[in-house]
Amino acid sequence: TSESWLPGQVFHRNAGNGIENIQGCTLAVDMTNKLDHASIVAAKKVGDKVQTEIVASVVNPSESKLYDILSTLAKKTGATALVIDGSRMPALQKRLKANGFPLWQLWSKEVSAACATTFAMFQQDQIEWNQSDQLLIAQNPRAIARYTGENWFLSRRDSLGDVDAVIATVIAVYVASLERPTAIGVF
Repeated sequence: TSESWLPGQVFHRNAGNGIENIQGCTLAVDMTNKLDHASIVAAKKVGDKVQTEIVASVVNPSESKLYDILSTLAKKTGATALVIDGSRMPALQKRLKANGFPLWQLWSKEVSAACATTFAMFQQDQIEWNQSDQLLIAQNPRAIARYTGENWFLSRRDSLGDVDAVIATVIAVYVASLERPTAIGVF
């Protein structure tokens, strides 16, 4: 069965100004099924909330074009993580990893966890997305949840149009929300 992933009133209740200070953010990328558009989203934990916004919308994204944009953004923002659905864009993942970027590849169980965690954070008003992100506003009501056993995720196939901005937001928020050390100490 499938249903809309997030009630509209919950989504709009979390509208805000996006990220106050983008330094040290998490960046995530997702592409449409037709591979004709991609969204790059930034997220950053600030206090008990995660602030998020779309930082790039790319038309006709090639692996090379996405790599150039992501690497520039990562260097400019001091990004602590670059997040991609592990089942998509393998050449981009390989290139980012080979060049030393902090790549997080989320596989199906992690994508499912990202959906559930981000949904709960929206319900608890712990997300502040940029209210001027028109692409996110347009795509959010189209995003459909698909259940497989005890897990659920956002289905690109079942959704009513493109949902790359929504998926990139979900995975960026998830990784940004995780408590993780900023540096590894040697004792």
